[in-house]
Amino acid sequence: MAYDDSAGQKLGRLKERGEKWKLRGDQLFVAKDAYNSLFQAQAEIFYPERADFFGNKSKGDERYDGIYTSVPQRMRRDMANNLGAMLRPRGKDWFKAVARPEELMDDKQTRLWLERATRTQRNIVYSPAANFTRAMSESDHDYTTFGNAIIRHTYNSANTGLLFTCAHLKDCAWSENHEGTVDELHERMHMTLRQCAGLFGKDNLPKEWRDALDKSPEREVQVQRCVAPVEDYTYDKTEKPRKTAKYMSMYMACGVDEKEAGLGEGHFNWFPYLVRRWMTVSGEPYGRSPCAGVALADARTLNIAQQALLKSVEWKVDPPKVAAHDAVVGEINLRAGAITYYDASAMGDGNRKVIENLESGDPRYGIELTDRLAMNQGRAFWQDLFKMPDKQMTAYEAGKWIEEYVRSAAPIFEPMESENATLMDAVFERAWSKGAFGDLDPSTQLPEGMPEGLQGARVDFEFETPLSIAYRELRTQQAEALVTRMTAQAQIAPDSLDNVDWDEVTRGAMGDTPADWARDPKLVSEMRAQRQEAQAEQQQKMEQAQALEVGLKARPENLNKLEDAMKEGA
Repeated sequence: MAYDDSAGQKLGRLKERGEKWKLRGDQLFVAKDAYNSLFQAQAEIFYPERADFFGNKSKGDERYDGIYTSVPQRMRRDMANNLGAMLRPRGKDWFKAVARPEELMDDKQTRLWLERATRTQRNIVYSPAANFTRAMSESDHDYTTFGNAIIRHTYNSANTGLLFTCAHLKDCAWSENHEGTVDELHERMHMTLRQCAGLFGKDNLPKEWRDALDKSPEREVQVQRCVAPVEDYTYDKTEKPRKTAKYMSMYMACGVDEKEAGLGEGHFNWFPYLVRRWMTVSGEPYGRSPCAGVALADARTLNIAQQALLKSVEWKVDPPKVAAHDAVVGEINLRAGAITYYDASAMGDGNRKVIENLESGDPRYGIELTDRLAMNQGRAFWQDLFKMPDKQMTAYEAGKWIEEYVRSAAPIFEPMESENATLMDAVFERAWSKGAFGDLDPSTQLPEGMPEGLQGARVDFEFETPLSIAYRELRTQQAEALVTRMTAQAQIAPDSLDNVDWDEVTRGAMGDTPADWARDPKLVSEMRAQRQEAQAEQQQKMEQAQALEVGLKARPENLNKLEDAMKEGA
């Protein structure tokens, strides 16, 4: 949580802004209650640890009461873990910085600088103190269950690196701008009065909190934070935020008079949250989970069916019994090796059993139903999509399978690539401002050593996802198929090879090759020109040598002819 009170010089305007944003946030939280009901229902069956959107549940509570099957929870767990492993594989370069427009990537120095920047950013993200892996793992489970997840990213308390944390969905409410981008987010958090006084100053606290501070400094209170675009018209000339600030961060006290709600204010050059939304519906600011949403009905049915199946199995193993009234002497003893006595005279003609089992249902029908419902859960969570075919495939079959995989996987991974780009862009800007990519020139604010062609260009990020891997594999398959086809074609019509730009085919097939492995296209052109010049020079030398050799061979004959002619003339 970053806070800067340098702008809070006039408390009157601060309190006015605090009152405005507090009312705005309360309205958004009321509107979100309808979504909280859905999220609570999904959490109860798929993610019980997060099933605290309503009520006063304590941390560490056992929240599995009423759950008779682990299939929905395992599906959520496996899907979330798969997403993390596929989107952010540890030990692999799953993101890289690239320049736009793409023509800039033809310059080797530009590519080398971007590769160094990528390594620097990777070291920043995966620093143990950054908490990136844990925060993103927690958000993957929220993302899979609810279709929404919130990641905070800011500088750590020592201002020596970044810190990533995952916020609880129940504590956040947001709205979109006219472009459909989330640029206003309200978060409710809990602090002690002592923490509030240390962060915002005792004089900025509401009167009620100031009075209670000395008596109960560890009393927990609720603070609401709002991050939204800076509105210049709400500031006096003496409290204007810095020119580069794009977002303000307002902290407000909850449970007090709104006119005293404003506690403090900070500013950011970038939005300090990543709001992950999986499947969006027009007109709704919150996302939905295409997995848990589809599987919710089957998950509930499976839970009820599993409960009935457990009863059925228990009845089959230990069925209820019936005995003739007054036929048994004493109590029925069902322990192993025990003896139960009965009155033989009470059994009549002797055809009746002393103790009989009541007939119960066949649990096999329940097992078939639960197995089918569990399979439906797997399909809802795309388990079949993440499995490679078991059979051996030809190159043609593999290419067709990759094409089908790309069509099926695109709706899953494309939204995630966009979210990754948003996060990495913010990290890049933060690292840039701290001189992580080179000391900044005071006049240009550009890192020292940055290639001239890259100055003023846009730096984006590309990601290694199953979708991009499949695209690249498909491109490689196409290149191999083209080489095979054109090799056969060249035997019939050699000139047909002129229709293919083999340089483009080669560069396309080696798209992910490190920059220091591949030569710059300009250097390749120069090498080819030098090679052609050397070949021409060599050809000229060979022709001169051949002419000299012919001359030497021809000279004796010419001399003899000349000598004969001279004799005849004499």
